[in-house]
Parts: sequence; C-alpha cells; structure tokens
Amino acid sequence: MLSTGLMPGIRAGLAFAVDQRGYRRDFSVPDDVRAMTSLIHAREGEMNGLREAIAVVVDGALAYPWALPKLILIKAARSWYGTDSGDREVTIGLFQVVYLGLAFYGAWRTWRLGLPHQQKLLLVVLGFVLSFWALTMLVFSIARYMVPAIGLLFLFLPAVLIVTRASAPTAQ
Repeated sequence: MLSTGLMPGIRAGLAFAVDQRGYRRDFSVPDDVRAMTSLIHAREGEMNGLREAIAVVVDGALAYPWALPKLILIKAARSWYGTDSGDREVTIGLFQVVYLGLAFYGAWRTWRLGLPHQQKLLLVVLGFVLSFWALTMLVFSIARYMVPAIGLLFLFLPAVLIVTRASAPTAQ
C-alpha cells in the first residue's frame, strides 16, 4: 500500500519533529522525543532498508528509553488530525472529534443492534481502519492518509439515526 515510498516515508515519519523543510511549523514534542528524533535524523543516510531503520530506531530508543513510546503515541494521535505543514491542526482535530465521535458511536450502536451482516461489515471496516492507522503511524503521520478509512466509518452513521428515532417519544 505504500508502494516505493516505504523508506522515504518511514524516514520522514521518524524525523517530522526536527526536519522543518522550510514550510513546516515547529511541532511541539517532549524534549526527549526531539532529542531521539534528532539522533535518528542525523543517521538518516544509514536507513536504506527496514532492517537498518529498525537498528537506528533501537539505538535512539536505547539512548532515550521513554522517547519511543511517547513518539508512538504522538504519531498515533497525529494520524487523525495532523497536516504536513502543521497548519490548522487544532481546527481539524475539533472536526475529527465530532466526526469520529459520531462514527464510533454509530459503530458501537451497529454492534449493539446485533444484526449479523452489519456486525461482519463492522469488523471488516475496523480491520481496514486499523491497517490504515498502522501504516499511517509507520510513515509521516498525517490525516490525509486516514481519509479513506474515515470515509468507511461513515457507513455506521445510520445507526445513530435509528437510535435517535427509537428513543424519540411517539405522538398519540
């Protein structure tokens, strides 16, 4: 799914906090994450394959043990609202909270309705969402890569309406 952009994407994703490229905002990350990603970015030339990239990341994680889990959490969150430049991320995040809140509520309601075909569809869609999320976390974590998965979550919005109608009082 990442085509030939796997290694450049992984390198960019590991160095996003320190590689400003002239148009990116300064991303706010903890000091140890910045230090670890700086160390990794300095060794970017060594990362020609996945094995080499893992070795460089392990060296960085050994130097800053708590930085790698923090980086993973940051990349997990940024996958849903991040942009390449860092612009308008707060606004996007607010919209995503609404969209994803409704979508996940609809997914939960879909599961609770207990209809086998809809539950199977939900499992397939969640599998796609998780795979897109994992791949987005692996490379440069920006919301643009999550758009197809977010669109699939909208399949469950009708369950929100069904619940709303079912709970509305009936006129007599």
